[in-house]
Parts: sequence; C-alpha cells; structure tokens
Amino acid sequence: MKFKYFSIILGFILILNTLAAPFVLAKNPDVPKSKLNIVAIGDSITFGYPPPSTTGFPDLISGARKVVKFGGSGATSSQLLEAINANPKEFKAAVKRADVITINIGSNDFMQATGIAALFAKLQPMVPNLEENLANGEIVKAISSTPLTPLTEQPLKQYSTNLLTIIETIKKHTKAPILLYNLYNPIVFSGNPIFDQFLEPLHNFIKENILVVNSTIQQVGVVTGIHVVDAYSAFAKNPEDFIYPFDIHPTPAGQQALASLADLKLQTIKNGKK
Repeated sequence: MKFKYFSIILGFILILNTLAAPFVLAKNPDVPKSKLNIVAIGDSITFGYPPPSTTGFPDLISGARKVVKFGGSGATSSQLLEAINANPKEFKAAVKRADVITINIGSNDFMQATGIAALFAKLQPMVPNLEENLANGEIVKAISSTPLTPLTEQPLKQYSTNLLTIIETIKKHTKAPILLYNLYNPIVFSGNPIFDQFLEPLHNFIKENILVVNSTIQQVGVVTGIHVVDAYSAFAKNPEDFIYPFDIHPTPAGQQALASLADLKLQTIKNGKK
C-alpha cells in the first residue's frame, strides 16, 4: 500500500509548482519571419514550462508571427474566464487580430476536483525528508486523510460551462478557427516492471477520469462547431519522449508535438475539412 501511495507522490510532485504558481496575464514577444497572429489561452502548458521559459506550443506553430497569451501558470478554466473578463478590451482587440486561437485548459480543474491538489498541499512540506516521513507513517497519514476521488458531475458541469462561455466570447469578435486541445495522461512508465506495477493504478485512475473530461471537451466542440485537437491519442503513442517523468508538463518534444497537431488541424481546415 505504501508503494502505491509512493507512486502517487512521485507522479504528481512537480504539479504543486504549477498549482502554486502566480496566475498572470502576459504576452510573448513577436517571433520573427512569421505569418500568423495567434491568441493562445490556457495554463502553464500554453505559457511555457519550466520557468523561466516563456515558450509553449503556440510559439512553435508554423508561421507564428505574434503570440498573445491569456491565462497563466496554474490557471483553472474559472480563472481563465476571470482573466478574460478582467481585460475585455485587450482580449477583444487581440482576438479581432487573430488568425487562429488555441485553448488548452482543464488540467488544473481535473487535479483540484479529484483531490490531488489538496493532497499535495499536505505532502509538500514532507518532500525534503520523504524517506523519513514514509517510514514514520506521516505520508500515509496525509494520504489517508485526503483520498483521491473520481470526478463528479458538478465540477464537470462548471468546466463545460466555462468552456462554452469562453468560446462564445471569442466567437463574438472573430471567425478565426478555434483549436481546443483535450487532455493527455501525464504518467510515464519507467520500463522497470517492479516499479511500473505501482505506477499502473495511478495511470489507470487518471486515464478513467481524463477520458470523462475529454468526452466533455468533445461535446463542447460539437455544440460550438470548433475544432478539437486530440492531444490524448498523440501523447499516448510516445509518452516517454513527450512528457517529463513524474510531471504533467510536456518536454520540448512534447510542446513541438502539440504545435504539430495545430499545424495538421490548420491544414485540414484550409483544405475544407472538419
């Protein structure tokens, strides 16, 4: 049992940095030799990670000329909507000039709704002396008092409502294509069968719940007529290269993969396909 919980600790230890990071509104410098104006809204996957990097997948989309970002590291969909509403003139002006809009949000909604955020708020002070706290039972005590729970209807409904409102706001000011990314499973197996048997339950828990979130994203895409980008399937094919071990964030190769998905989707749109 301790090993199972230890895998949970390892698998999400760096996510705390994302959840605790300040929520911001920011812009990226122009990218030279470019063609597309991009408005990118989301969390640290959009803004770049690890700090001080400011390069995320929107900056790597082919032809990117100027990338304006709304949201910030650690943002939930509710916080993203608040940022948009807090800067309506700036958001409207950016969207009106955009050739494409990307949305990548929901990872923090998922972590908070399942109890992972609360769990790591307790575990963070124990990390420097992890082995000692495992041995004395403090880790198990923290985990047992903060269980992980599957997603429920209420946070899913709030997430869906936020997405619909964000997309409706965008569509008031532009007819540019909107690319909405779904979520990928961040667990990377080690290749060690002994260790991986402890990672597997966590991987399966996340998979089961993320598929529910992604179903919601797909429904939002159908209702609004925007373009859903399947990051889940793309990352499942090569998680070792695309995701930092024991971290939710994409590697540089993962960020490029997300950008390439946008390139493919934009080419499909250009060719007149959905």
